[in-house]
Parts: sequence; structure tokens; C-alpha cells
Amino acid sequence: MASHARPGHRFRDRYWSRIHFEESLLPLTEDRNFELYLNFIADMFMSDDGGLCVGTDASVYTNATSKKHTQSVAAGVLFSQGVEVNRFRWLVGRTTAPDAEQSAICRAIEGAVKRPCRHIAIFTDSIASAKRALDTSLHLSQSHSLRACKVLETWLEDDPLRWISFHFVPTKLKWRYQHLAHNYAASAYHRPVDFGSRVTFDRLRSESDSRIALRWAQSVANRPQHLGRDFLQLTTLGKKPKPTWSEAIAAHGKNKFLLWELGNTLRDVII
Repeated sequence: MASHARPGHRFRDRYWSRIHFEESLLPLTEDRNFELYLNFIADMFMSDDGGLCVGTDASVYTNATSKKHTQSVAAGVLFSQGVEVNRFRWLVGRTTAPDAEQSAICRAIEGAVKRPCRHIAIFTDSIASAKRALDTSLHLSQSHSLRACKVLETWLEDDPLRWISFHFVPTKLKWRYQHLAHNYAASAYHRPVDFGSRVTFDRLRSESDSRIALRWAQSVANRPQHLGRDFLQLTTLGKKPKPTWSEAIAAHGKNKFLLWELGNTLRDVII
């Protein structure tokens, strides 16, 4: 196990007071409230000589069942004192959206710590990917997290006044730095996947699940007589499936003997 991945020694365990994940915007349902708060945060960082704002996003080819796969693109744009100082964009291979988002955030961290700054604000539409980027425990993208945490640890140790924050930005808001990164990633050429392309396990699992779901759908279409036998047919979309015997239980709920018989039957079926 890597030294950074041991419980109690993990990066976020040791620097918890200097790493902030801003999720308080989630209760603000109005887009205007989101935008006002984000503008306030960005202006606060841009007015500071040591502030740095980074917008990140990724563009993923989402048709997992297609035979023509293209590589995902991760991008980021760095701003200091209201001026763009750097931007990056690269192919990350055949990945899922969370994998590509995490790759963009890790790359943003590596690029931001090279700039002369004390405060880093990363704006992303996936706080979960940001937390995963700083999660050194065992997971499928642990190597990227370890590398990002290593460079960030060195940056934090050099100055006790340094800190980093991650801010959630809804994509539909099309807000400043994050929207620039979104357009930069979306405008990139999606290169077809070749033999040298990187592929993540999450993407392979997603493609496998999609193929299985498609096969089941085709089986239902080809054999409609099996509906209600081999497959579950949902008549009320958006609601939880309800067993047909639930009404019988409700009708005979006071009959303890019937409930006892039903319990024994279910136990025998499960065993």
C-alpha cells in the first residue's frame, strides 16, 4: 500500500483544514443565486495577487454501444488577476465522464501549483470527481490521485498560508471560467480509438452493461410472448416496481396463519 493511502496518513487527513469543497450552493435552486455567488468568489480570488482560478471540464463520446469509439478530451483554463495565463487540453483515451473529469482536475492541480500563487480555486461541474482526485485510497484511478496529491502536498508544505478550494458550477449555467473550459474541450477533435489508446476499467464495465441491456431489449422485442415471465415489464415509469402479491398481503394482513405460510414459502424459494 502506498504511504499516502494508509488510513490516518492520507492527504486529506493531514491537510483537511487547507482543502475546501464548496457544496453549499446546492440548496440554491435559482440560477441567478448560483451566478452571483460564483462571481463573488471569482472576484475575490482575482483581486488577490496570490489568487488563481481554474475552470475544468471534459468532453466524452457517450455512445457506448457504437463500434466507432473516440477518445475523451479533458481541458482546463487558468486565470490570474482576471487574465488568462494558461490553458491545457489533451486526449485521455476511452473513458467514462467521471474518469475524464478527474483527469482534468488532476492536470489542473499539477499546472496550478507551478504558478506563483497562494490560493487556488478550481471550478468544476463534478465535485465528486474533485473528491476522487484527492482520494488516495484504493480505486481504479488511484495512480492519478497519488500524483496530484504528491505535487499538491509539496506546494502546501512550502507555505503554511496556502490553500485550495473546489467549487461546483452547473454546466447549464454557462459560467465564465468553467464554460470556457467546456467549450475548449468540446471544440477539440475527437480522435478515434487506436491500439495505443488508454482505456479505463470503468469504461469497459459501462460498455459491457450497455451491451447486456441492449441484448435484453432485443430479446424482449423478438419474443413478446415472454413478457411477464423472463422479464419485468414496468407499467408505471418513475415508480418502484410493486409485486402483485402485495395487495393480497394487505387484504389478509390480519391473518397470521396466511402470513406464516407466505414467509415459509419465500424462505424455501430464497434458500
